[in-house]
Amino acid sequence: MICGAEHNLVVARSRREAFVNHLVENQTAVLDDAEAGRFVTSAIDPRINALRAELVGQSAQVLAEKAGIQRPFQIRLIVAPDSKIVRGNALSREKMAPVLSLYAVENEAEGFETCKSLLEIDGQGHTAIIYTRDRHRAVAFGRQMSVSRILVNSPGSHGVVGISTNLDPSLTLGCGTYGGTSTTDNVTFTHVRNLKRIAFFAPERMFLMSDAALRLLRSRSLFISKLGRKLSWLNIRT
Repeated sequence: MICGAEHNLVVARSRREAFVNHLVENQTAVLDDAEAGRFVTSAIDPRINALRAELVGQSAQVLAEKAGIQRPFQIRLIVAPDSKIVRGNALSREKMAPVLSLYAVENEAEGFETCKSLLEIDGQGHTAIIYTRDRHRAVAFGRQMSVSRILVNSPGSHGVVGISTNLDPSLTLGCGTYGGTSTTDNVTFTHVRNLKRIAFFAPERMFLMSDAALRLLRSRSLFISKLGRKLSWLNIRT
């Protein structure tokens, strides 16, 4: 498991049943309320409201057995249906285990807002993923999410590191100012090499830049006049 893996699922309510059936067909334990309660009790450390350290990276089968959850198949993934998107809910956070929360929404707008709320809890600046055949929906999703990487129809772990996408191969993933880092790039050797730049005096550039600045100033200049607590923008014409 890596931070770029999936941690939450958001699905249209009209497709939830079919989606859950597909999960079960692929050896997923979709928990009921009682099982979800037992899982939280056995797997979540209440002191830090996150997965117990000794369970990080363990298989879904091991996690299920510790919570007394059984299925007639080898469990490959645990999915816990949820509805509370709050910082105090460990299921809304990054889990670093084959465990996903599942949220059902009525429409696209609610789905986008749900994703944004989840990112605000744990994931600002990192990655968001959308599965859709609609290119316009994918673009709209990308514009609204405060993340550095928007994957479309790609699994998270493979996509963020460039295996299944055209992103630069890297295991160091910048989160930009959204997440308090200095870059949104997949960090590679190009970010850590030393480059020397010899810059010669270029007077012609000074004249070109000053001339361009003068033309801009003459065409439309903006001055800020502070009157009390109000700011006034004044357009100056020449």
